[in-house]
Amino acid sequence: MDYRKTIDCGIWTEPDEQNRIRKIDMRTFQEVFDELKSRLEDAGLIPDEYFNMSSSIRDNEKMPDFNEAICHVNYGGSEGIYLNIILAYTDKNEKRTHFKDFATGKTLGETTADYYRMSLIAGECSMLLNGNGCKIQDNTKSLLILDETETDIVTRSLELQVAFNNDVNRSNTEIYNLLQAVNPNALNKFLENEDNEELEV
Repeated sequence: MDYRKTIDCGIWTEPDEQNRIRKIDMRTFQEVFDELKSRLEDAGLIPDEYFNMSSSIRDNEKMPDFNEAICHVNYGGSEGIYLNIILAYTDKNEKRTHFKDFATGKTLGETTADYYRMSLIAGECSMLLNGNGCKIQDNTKSLLILDETETDIVTRSLELQVAFNNDVNRSNTEIYNLLQAVNPNALNKFLENEDNEELEV
């Protein structure tokens, strides 16, 4: 079974005799940003225009012990779609919540596919930063955002796979499920055609 390790932003003691550890400090913004950017690049999920750490962060500045990394996607004032990562944390007296800009990413595209892709990147960042270093079962082999042409190609391939599936020991349910995810209208039309063909026979 595959597991994906999230980013641990804390610095911990060595395990004691009872195998307990405690957080003693936080890593620097730069260390965590470099790891996050590298993980995004490895997954092919880096924004195409830029992905930068906030310019307000000082050299060697330690991260706050944050409650949540908020990963927000929105259209900006100028062209493109933006990803903003903001850390929400509570002061030592726990009287109010503070917010710290961490990183910003941008894509020049402005289509729905561009927005979905940036949302996918935001989800990856949220999982990696909010996971506290834990391991998450990874059952995802591919994540695709398809434009109209790509959707048509995949749809036709799946339809052909169903039509010429000679493996009688295997149900077409998996392929139907894929068609439903990729192109629900095409699946409905395909099933209607199958029913008509059966009636004709």
